Amino acid sequence: MSGERADPAEAALQTALAELAELLGISDGSGDDPAEQVPEEVTLDLLYGAAATLHDEGYRVSLLIDLLPHLTAAQLREVVALLPELADYPRRRLVAALAGRLDAEQVEAVFGSVMTMQTRDDFVNALAALLPQLAQSQRDIAVSRALRQLTGHPHRVNEFLVALAPNLTGPELAAALERFAAATPPSERTTTLTWIAAYLTPDQRNDALDLVLARQDGNGVAIGLGTLAAHLDADQLQRALAVAAVRPDSGHRARALTGLIPHLPEGRRPAAIADAVRAVLAAGSRNSISNIALPDLLPQLGPDQIQLVLDMVQAQQHELRRGWHLEVLAPYLTPAQLRQAFEVAASATNPTDRYAALAAIIPQLGPDVREAAVDLAITALRSHDGWAGLDPLVAAMMTPRQRDTTLGIAASRVDYANIVTGLAAHLDPAQLDRALTVGLDAVDEEQHLAILVALAPYLEHDRLHTALSALEAAPDPYVRADALRLAAAQMPAVTRPAAAGAALRAAGQIADPDDRALALTRLADLVTPDERRTVLAHAYTAAMAVDEEFYRLMRLVDLVPACLTSAPTAPTARTQMD
Repeated sequence: MSGERADPAEAALQTALAELAELLGISDGSGDDPAEQVPEEVTLDLLYGAAATLHDEGYRVSLLIDLLPHLTAAQLREVVALLPELADYPRRRLVAALAGRLDAEQVEAVFGSVMTMQTRDDFVNALAALLPQLAQSQRDIAVSRALRQLTGHPHRVNEFLVALAPNLTGPELAAALERFAAATPPSERTTTLTWIAAYLTPDQRNDALDLVLARQDGNGVAIGLGTLAAHLDADQLQRALAVAAVRPDSGHRARALTGLIPHLPEGRRPAAIADAVRAVLAAGSRNSISNIALPDLLPQLGPDQIQLVLDMVQAQQHELRRGWHLEVLAPYLTPAQLRQAFEVAASATNPTDRYAALAAIIPQLGPDVREAAVDLAITALRSHDGWAGLDPLVAAMMTPRQRDTTLGIAASRVDYANIVTGLAAHLDPAQLDRALTVGLDAVDEEQHLAILVALAPYLEHDRLHTALSALEAAPDPYVRADALRLAAAQMPAVTRPAAAGAALRAAGQIADPDDRALALTRLADLVTPDERRTVLAHAYTAAMAVDEEFYRLMRLVDLVPACLTSAPTAPTARTQMD
């Protein structure tokens, strides 16, 4: 016998594709129902035509928006011509998506469509998107009308200004700010001005800073300073720093200083950092506002300042909070500080808190204490009350003995699948056999499937065949297809086709066209380019058979990137799909 021998896994995949077509009764596209005609390939024209089947104009616009980057010039002209027929809200959405894609003639048409809009919200937001493309004469008319909308409820006026500001000229923005000030009390203006600070002049930013510093809400002051800081000049930063440093509440003071520090001149940072550390220590480890600031402050600190924070954490009584602190501190600790952190974590009396604290620092520990820390975490896991899981970084640092012990403990826990997911890449053949046996015997279907999915990428030969057969035995075809897809996505290239083929067979048995379209679209990334075209064609056919327009839209939206952008390379590493 001559010639190359066919790859059995690829042959199985081809068989699955043929079975899929046969299951759906549409292998030759000659069915009586036009919705069941399977195209050779899903093209732009097909998806553009599918938009017309959506009678709800909001749904139709949603699909057209996703298609815009791919449309031909003729199709784009048709979309522009559609605008006057739409209600204000879908028209606004479409105008915002079209902006930047239009020629001068189309801008004229879209501008006319925007100027006939009656709803204030929709008019302002559509106009804001179109402004950069307007000729000066159009712009004068449009901005004049837009500024007249800056009246009424302060919340609405705030939204309008935020939408308009990025595309207004200096004089236009100054006029908008005058109307804004007349329409809203100072307390309602502060946040909006910090959001648009990048577009303000130095004087306007000074006004914004005045409003922030005048607030009575200390946390609001801290948030406002953090948002403004990147846009303030040296004098404004100094003024902000002077106020932040004397805030009476230590938590608010810590957050305000932390927001300013990255933007201060080098010479002023050390004193501000020292003030922020003192504020954190004064606030204490249970202050929620100070804790919000801490992750951003830690990278600025030296070892001595880190030590002060670590000592504060060690002194606190709230063990669950202590675990969180150790996790955020761990990357910045010296070896000696890591040993102290280990002692802090190990001293937790509640096993749940002890497990969480140890898991947070184990990846950072040196080999001199790592094995002991893992042993303590495993002991805590034995009494852990709740859903634990296992960080893969912790699993990677376990010895074979520790992984064996962890498997034994996990076997009696409801979160066995989560723990096995963390361990799977590091298990030896005997441990894989143990875990596989537990997965095969699991009564709970969700746990049963999750364990098998986690193990499949690391199984070979008979073990892999056993796991895939068990996945194929799941009674619900949608659940079966999804589990096999997740397994295939993580598997090496040599074994992936077997799982992908089984998933395709399961997808073909899904009766509901919505579920079938979703399953097939997700599977398309796991097959060869030629097979991908066939799978997506069947997914499109299923999508078009969905009666309820919202779900038909969802499946068509899924197909746009899958069919009109470059196909992703089928994964060769053991990576988890979405």
